Amino acid sequence: MTYSGYLRKLIPIIVLLIILCMPILVQGQVTDITASFDYSGSIKSGEVKIFHFPGNDLYLELKVTTDSAADFYIFTESGYDEYCDESAAYFHPEETAERKTSFSWSKKLTQGYYLVIDNDYVSESGTIPTGTVSYDIDVGLDVVRPLNPLQENCFLIIVIICVVIGAGIIWYLKAPKNVKLPPPPTAVKVKCPTCGFETENGPCPICQPPGTHVSGQPSEVNIQQ
Repeated sequence: MTYSGYLRKLIPIIVLLIILCMPILVQGQVTDITASFDYSGSIKSGEVKIFHFPGNDLYLELKVTTDSAADFYIFTESGYDEYCDESAAYFHPEETAERKTSFSWSKKLTQGYYLVIDNDYVSESGTIPTGTVSYDIDVGLDVVRPLNPLQENCFLIIVIICVVIGAGIIWYLKAPKNVKLPPPPTAVKVKCPTCGFETENGPCPICQPPGTHVSGQPSEVNIQQ
């Protein structure tokens, strides 16, 4: 058999393989997410968009918005296999939000997870596609667990209190102070060596009455007549 004869026999097999793989292609290619990112895209009617988050022990913070209703599913590895199995009567997502225009989810990734944005009619309770859906996805991956709103508010209050206390301390240290004047000097009492009488900064009024020299002799007083 010639080469062209082999090729003619292989063409039907190749076409059959393409047809068998079409459900996988319609399901959409899986996008692996290993770091934080923001992305916008669109999903045609009858298609889905799939994101895979590996189990790397990071904390995941996920937010998705769409311009029209869609179905959002979070699957574990085994749950995703069940979702892709067209012969399965049911699938069991870990988190579900059907007929919604927004979805948020947070988790520590101890195992692999899949996010499916579904614009196909795969669930009886899900959205019936009416056209292309545009979406915005915001993924945060960090080694530190994100704070919830209550924790954020408590942290903000603590920061404000610390700022107020710090400003008060700075104002107190820089504010002008009322300097207290030193007390006036106290008079020193001296004991008279003759009579023992204590006097302040002057001759003894007993031993040296006014008009008497320190030597004890009366001073001369000229009286004009």
